[in-house]
Amino acid sequence: MGKITRIFFKGVVKKTIIKYLFKRFLRKHQNKEVKKEYKSYNNIKTVLILFESDLKEKNEVIKKIISELSNDGKQVDAIGYAKKKHIHTIIRPNFKILSKKDINWVGKPTASILKKTEMKKYDLLIDLNVNRKVPLLYLNVASNSLLKTGLYNKKYDLFDFSIHKKKLSKNKKELEIIEIFQQITFYLKKIEAK
Repeated sequence: MGKITRIFFKGVVKKTIIKYLFKRFLRKHQNKEVKKEYKSYNNIKTVLILFESDLKEKNEVIKKIISELSNDGKQVDAIGYAKKKHIHTIIRPNFKILSKKDINWVGKPTASILKKTEMKKYDLLIDLNVNRKVPLLYLNVASNSLLKTGLYNKKYDLFDFSIHKKKLSKNKKELEIIEIFQQITFYLKKIEAK
């Protein structure tokens, strides 16, 4: 086997293992009895946002979204992921960016990070993980949220309601995230709590 073939084979095997382990984690968590509750936008008090951090860690769009939700009286926690070894953003109790050191070789966040996400109860999870980064998929599944929403994912059923988008353009990612968030809040404002 040539070097290129070995590298390709190794990558395919790793991707297969990653998918298998995530599906197993997903099945385990889907078997848990989770209370789902649809609240109207005004009755939502706590929100968890999952997002892909830009490599410069500026995340201006996410900060605007957090500000908008906070101005509406919501307590917002945000967890991002940047595919790099070290993060330079100061970790605050309600805003953190995970790096490669916070995950294992298959992309699963450390047990302490998963446990923290699982232990805190949220009224709403907004998943802005448009490129389906594996660490954020794990956090989505582990989160203790009454209502989960985000961009439709045909591989995994992760949301109580999702936004369908035909094609995302890489060079307009920030605009796409704003548009997805606006659609989510539009529909949330239409929900009548029972």
